[in-house]
Amino acid sequence: MSSTPRIFASLRRTPMLVVGALAIAWGVTSSFGIPGLSTGAGVVTGVVQGLLWTLIAALVATRLLRTRTQSGRGPDAAALVATLGGAMIFGPGLYTALTYLTPEAYLGLMLSEDPGAAYIYFMVMNPMMEWLIVPIAVLLNWNWPRRRAAAISGAVVYFAVRTWTAFYFAPVAMGWSASAGSAPTQAQLDQAQQWLTLDWPRIVLDLVVCLAFASVLLMRRIGPVRRENAAAATQRGHLAGSVTAR
Repeated sequence: MSSTPRIFASLRRTPMLVVGALAIAWGVTSSFGIPGLSTGAGVVTGVVQGLLWTLIAALVATRLLRTRTQSGRGPDAAALVATLGGAMIFGPGLYTALTYLTPEAYLGLMLSEDPGAAYIYFMVMNPMMEWLIVPIAVLLNWNWPRRRAAAISGAVVYFAVRTWTAFYFAPVAMGWSASAGSAPTQAQLDQAQQWLTLDWPRIVLDLVVCLAFASVLLMRRIGPVRRENAAAATQRGHLAGSVTAR
């Protein structure tokens, strides 16, 4: 029997296709936000970007699998990191929504010349979640059906939120940043009111992502891998019994 874990072998098949599809879709979506980039160039850039980060995620995942057996803590650690990452996105979003409740207060934050470390924080956290943490959590928990379903659900919701952010929230925020330091206009106040209304569903979806990966962590690893191990143990028992009978 090969010493390579079955989950390591499966990285070359279905899970890589799922992670690759999500990464490419997000790469194409995010490329449309690059100023001056044509549609064709955006698609090509997004595909290359998605394939590159899928490869990086696979390399990291396989590296973990080489140092951890399937009975080890690699899948649990990946789910825990994804849960914490989701919480680190959900928490600040909820805090901001509860602190800046009115359009005037929110625009006061967004139009300030120094809005604080929030931009840097999310510029670091979201790429880490997009390109490494979420794909690795899916890859490492693929071989257990219930965990796989929960991890894919969390990943799909997460990338859906990121796509929504790229098409609505990010362009609006970039428009506001061009007016940093100036007094808000009525049009900007109307935008801020719509932003605050739409931000609550986004916060709820961030919580869903966090809970999805938390459920992965709480699930026992029951599935094909464990059944195969049990079958192998039974076969060894039969062989031992045959030798004893002889």
